Amino acid sequence: DYQWSVTRYVNDQEFMSRCLSNEIRMKVLREMYMESVKACPLLRDVPVALLSLLLEAGACEHFKKDDVVCKRGHFGARLYIVVEGSLHAHVGRRRKTMRKGQVFGHAILIDVCTAYSETVIAASSTTTLGLDRARVEKVLSMHGGWWERVRERVCEEYGERPAPVATRE
Repeated sequence: DYQWSVTRYVNDQEFMSRCLSNEIRMKVLREMYMESVKACPLLRDVPVALLSLLLEAGACEHFKKDDVVCKRGHFGARLYIVVEGSLHAHVGRRRKTMRKGQVFGHAILIDVCTAYSETVIAASSTTTLGLDRARVEKVLSMHGGWWERVRERVCEEYGERPAPVATRE
């Protein structure tokens, strides 16, 4: 792989974190991935400033065609937003394709102890933005009740009620 042989960096994110200032790295990430994050239905109407914070809190993950991103039944603590490429989600014989802006693993926003409901495999070279539940909660709780709104959207999709949100005293 050319990038490894020339730079000794595993991926673009490692390169950016080691070689670019935080300010420039964030500008690059916003430029590259903001449209995908804005396209995510769960995050509709979330202010751009909060989306920028989510980008900063997330980790870009790169997958080659046929890489398994997550397996059905495995417990996870992340939700993923597709920012480039496409993925296939498999449940039994059913398969759906996910593209830019689509999200999976979002059940963790309802309950911390949730297993993935699908096996997800990269259909092409794909980049996702992986977000830990705790970071999503922290960022979205900072301003105007966005954490509760996003959780309600997930509940509408799943038809469930969320676990109670802990309040700070």
